[in-house]
Amino acid sequence: MMVCAIFYYLGIIIELIGWPKPQWEILSTVHDLHRLLFFVPVLYAAYIFRVRGAIVTAVISMLIFLHRATFISPYPESLLRPMAFVIILGGVGILTSKLLDNITERRRAEQALRESRDYLERLTNSMWDAVFSIKMPERVIEWANDSFRLIGYNPEECVGRTTEFLYPDKSEFLDFGNKLKNALAAGKDILHAEQLLKRKGGEVFPAEITTTVYKEKGEVARVTSIVRDITKRKRLEQLKEEFIGLVSHELRSPLTVITGAVNTVLTEGARLSPEETRQLLNDAASEADSLSHLLGNLLELSRVQANRLFLHTEAISVRKVIQDTVEEIKRQSSAHQFVVDLLRKVPSVYADELRMERILYNLLENAVKYSPQGGEIRVSVRPVEEHLVIGVSDQGIGISHADQAKLFRPFQRLEESRLDGVKGAGLGLLVCRRLVEAHGGRIWVESEPGRGSTFFFTMPLSHS
Repeated sequence: MMVCAIFYYLGIIIELIGWPKPQWEILSTVHDLHRLLFFVPVLYAAYIFRVRGAIVTAVISMLIFLHRATFISPYPESLLRPMAFVIILGGVGILTSKLLDNITERRRAEQALRESRDYLERLTNSMWDAVFSIKMPERVIEWANDSFRLIGYNPEECVGRTTEFLYPDKSEFLDFGNKLKNALAAGKDILHAEQLLKRKGGEVFPAEITTTVYKEKGEVARVTSIVRDITKRKRLEQLKEEFIGLVSHELRSPLTVITGAVNTVLTEGARLSPEETRQLLNDAASEADSLSHLLGNLLELSRVQANRLFLHTEAISVRKVIQDTVEEIKRQSSAHQFVVDLLRKVPSVYADELRMERILYNLLENAVKYSPQGGEIRVSVRPVEEHLVIGVSDQGIGISHADQAKLFRPFQRLEESRLDGVKGAGLGLLVCRRLVEAHGGRIWVESEPGRGSTFFFTMPLSHS
């Protein structure tokens, strides 16, 4: 502003100093060119301080013009041109500041939009579900997230294609389209559906699809779909159904024997010999024991599931627990040889006695099921550092390495046991694992097909 003022009054300054007039008349007289220079500070003030800066700078310019127009200018109506110029100057400054405000707001909005888009993109790419946007009614994919790779596709190769390639056949493609139409006809904007989809390699898998509809002018413009692979969930549901059927059978079988034996003794007791009566009652007692252990395993699992498994730990005699459990198993199976291989002095362990008995009972029961008639079942112990390792060995069919990885999972039974008709709900080893881990120990198996198996588990020594 000072430089502009000096140029505006340069002629007068030269006269006051007594310098000779410059060669160029423009430097010693006032022209519109001098006033045009004032646009520079006004525009700069508008850029920095917006409207207020433009107005203040225009007022200062008017004051600079006013002195010369009033006292120095020889022209008639000398105030008219400077005042008009100041009005133009102020108007340009205000318009410039408004324009800069609009540009700034637009940039901020664009930056916020970019940040929001980047955030949403990072959010969807971090999901385990495939997310994509579909243009309707063509059903062409407009955008897909990185999780599309979970079903075998890169997002880039999906954009621009109709969604039909995701379905195993035309009927599945049309079926989903009909479900979407029915949902829209019912006034719903969100559809949850289960559908079969196809991976890039051709593998068909069950998927849960959540589709949200977006409308423009009352018409469906696009939909956003979230695809979740539910293969594991379906497999678990199948296992649960099989388990429920298996447990129902395992509950029904002993109840049938118990009911039949008791009713026979009650109705036919007078005609039965003492030996026959005793045999029927023994059968009922044996089946009652089996039923009791099955229900006990179910209760233990329910406690674990509800986080209500409480251990009553104390120093207990391992020798007594092993001998008592082996005697209980012997009463149910006299066709096997039981060998208890213990040290002369077996150290005590810090454990819940009832839970340790259940672990041993389940392992011995398994050994009886899978061992041939007359086979040897051996129980052994050995201390290792701060734990006591207890092993239960059999001479059964053995377990392959592939099946060993499945043994301690929920509802798992070996295929050989199904084919051979071996009874069981597939709960025993799972209960063993949960109870051993609750004691801070671990359980594992060592086995070769055709050479028997040995199940080991550890319990903390009472002095550790």
